[in-house]
Amino acid sequence: MPAGHPPVTRPDSTLYELVAGGIAYHRKDVDFAASALMSAAYREKNPEIAEMAWQAALATRDSNRLVAVARFWTELEPTSEMAWQTIFADAVEKGDRAALEKGLAALDAAKAARKTEKPAAGDAVKPRSDDAWVGRVSRLFSRSRPSDARFFAEAVKPYAQKRTDAESRLGYALLLKTAGEGDRACRLARAAQKTKPADASIVGEAADVCWSVDPEGTHRMLKTFLEHHPNEARIRLVLARVEARLGNKDLALRETDRAVKNAGEDATVFYNAGQIAADLGDAPRAEKHLLAYVEALRETNSEIDLSHHDVWLLLGNAALEQKALERAAKYWHELTDGPYAGQARIREAIATADLGRLDDACRILEEGRKTLPLDTAILYSAESKLLLENGRNRDAYVLLKEASAQHPTDTEILYDAAMAAESVGERSDSEAFLRRLLDMNPQHVQANNALGYLLVEENRNLDEARRHLEVAFKAAPLDPFILDSMGWLAYREGRFKAAYEFTNASLKKLYDPEVASHLVDILCVLNRRADAEKVLAETIERSGLTPELEALAARRALALPATTGTSKTEKNAPERTAGVRP
Repeated sequence: MPAGHPPVTRPDSTLYELVAGGIAYHRKDVDFAASALMSAAYREKNPEIAEMAWQAALATRDSNRLVAVARFWTELEPTSEMAWQTIFADAVEKGDRAALEKGLAALDAAKAARKTEKPAAGDAVKPRSDDAWVGRVSRLFSRSRPSDARFFAEAVKPYAQKRTDAESRLGYALLLKTAGEGDRACRLARAAQKTKPADASIVGEAADVCWSVDPEGTHRMLKTFLEHHPNEARIRLVLARVEARLGNKDLALRETDRAVKNAGEDATVFYNAGQIAADLGDAPRAEKHLLAYVEALRETNSEIDLSHHDVWLLLGNAALEQKALERAAKYWHELTDGPYAGQARIREAIATADLGRLDDACRILEEGRKTLPLDTAILYSAESKLLLENGRNRDAYVLLKEASAQHPTDTEILYDAAMAAESVGERSDSEAFLRRLLDMNPQHVQANNALGYLLVEENRNLDEARRHLEVAFKAAPLDPFILDSMGWLAYREGRFKAAYEFTNASLKKLYDPEVASHLVDILCVLNRRADAEKVLAETIERSGLTPELEALAARRALALPATTGTSKTEKNAPERTAGVRP
């Protein structure tokens, strides 16, 4: 076998499975990788290969397979914490207290046995004491849901109570904090800190545990530590966060500046200082610290790839806060890979559009769809919104038709396509998109409202319209647009008093000139012409005298107010497209 590979008994078969599994893993064919590596692990009874199989199984997101591999791994290496953590997580998820307690007992016994092992002949290294496994495993579950943390905390409690080392106490304290036992957690954290008063990492975590239940005591603990260790940059940052939580913004920012002066080779100090400054609303300081972080990383390794790092998001946000759109777009442009790349493309495009370069913004999103296949849906949606906001409704409609073909099961794409089609008068397409959406999700509130309203507007299939609108109304009875749709349906059905109640309630919740026009029509058929003219006058005052309002006045033979504005831009209402219900 080549150097670096685990020792094996059948090189030909095992080498094939290791190589094939490794290649498949890197090609993201994780199912094949997990199967090949597990086969090799079973044959060789080798814990190193079992760990490789576990990593591949983890990537499959198949919990049953992952647990099976973990169980086999513990047979080969009973002290493997990663394997046991997998088994513990499965027991917690299932609420299986007996399985959890059995696993904890097995791990504790394996760790205890390891302590008493004698070194092999020629091995000068004595097996290390591993009592701190309680702290490490507890720390992992401290990042789970509070209910899961409580479940695990009760099961591991007997082992935690026997430990007096700082790591175990602090790990269990973090677990108790998540479980909602803040006072008890803080007492344990302080006990851990007292055993290692000069350990900056333990002091920092103890402060995190205790802050919520004892802010003043936490502040004193940090100040005392810094009196003896004034150059400890990370504790300066912890103190900065505490000062910020106490409302001492200037003191907090001062501590971040002192921290970066003592950062040394620890680049993360600059990053954390930048985050704190951003949280405190000091964008120039945040940008300065975050740029120093990037420079520090590049000084350490000139070939470092930062294309996936979220620091570019933070830098872009800091520049945006300073209204430096060009600089913000430049920062976001750097983020081209990883989970934040899609959001970076959207923000870069919005900033570019705000600079008056809409076509360039659309190209940014189009290029993003080529390089970020997992983000194509949100990138289509973002581009369509930019087009609609800039009055290019026809382009948005064409784009969303393309998007719906690429993502035929994406209900939000279908809904956006329906709204864009309606905005350019393509009502048959709008209806088709809505029906496709409702075939997949019959309870989609906005789609039920939109299709019901479309049918009411065209005064057809009112029974079907009622079914759709009742689904929407049941789900969101206070939504002003749904109330208006119900009112317009009642109007079409000749139930004019009900129409008035619905439409008037809608208008009270949210002013909209189209809804106001509906109310004018309803008041007229109720022979309340004076009220109709009053609503019309108020609408003209707020919206200006639009062609639609002139036509309404003429159709209903209503008097226009003596003085009418000429503006046709609604000042106070949300932007709406005629006939469209969000």
